[in-house]
Amino acid sequence: MQERRVQAAEAFGLGIALFLLTSIGTVNALTPQVTAPNIAFGFVGQTLTGPVTASNLPSFGTYNVAVAVDPTLLTPTGIDLTGTMLSGSIILLECINGILVIGSTCDPVIDRPGVAHVVVSSLTSSASGSGLLFTVDYTTVKDPGCGSPVELTAYTFVYRGFTQTGITGVNGQYVGSCTKVPEFPLGLAGVFVLMVPALLAFRKRASLRDLPP
Repeated sequence: MQERRVQAAEAFGLGIALFLLTSIGTVNALTPQVTAPNIAFGFVGQTLTGPVTASNLPSFGTYNVAVAVDPTLLTPTGIDLTGTMLSGSIILLECINGILVIGSTCDPVIDRPGVAHVVVSSLTSSASGSGLLFTVDYTTVKDPGCGSPVELTAYTFVYRGFTQTGITGVNGQYVGSCTKVPEFPLGLAGVFVLMVPALLAFRKRASLRDLPP
């Protein structure tokens, strides 16, 4: 009898442990997040896009999001709502590099060079879950081989006048170098390319010597 009680208690404890592990995993998997991935690029003047996405968000009808990059590497040029998960979206405020594009005034704390800041709202619908919020357009201003980290400096989501809480911002971290790529690779191929003019000149001089006097 005592042995059965012990077995029952062990089974009960195991069941509780499995329930807790499953619950923790579910909570972690459904954590509301806003993500701005890192941006890599290849040459000066290149036009790039950086998506800002949402995962497992509660309902929202308005959001205020600012994305910052290294202004010595990239410069934001605009914001695009094409494909956004919030239907009927309109831009209430857009500030690029601290300059007002749409709306009344930029935020002196948030808006500065390298920052794309937007306030978007929908008068017809709300959204929840996962999807694209907006896309930032960029132009590169540094030599090839560079990349830029991306930081969410502001992210607020509002639903029917109430600000949603518990949302995590996920920044894009980039690890790379900003060294210029040489026009020709070093090694035997590079040596051959450099020697071609000299070889042609030598051949021309040899041909002139072979001519009859």
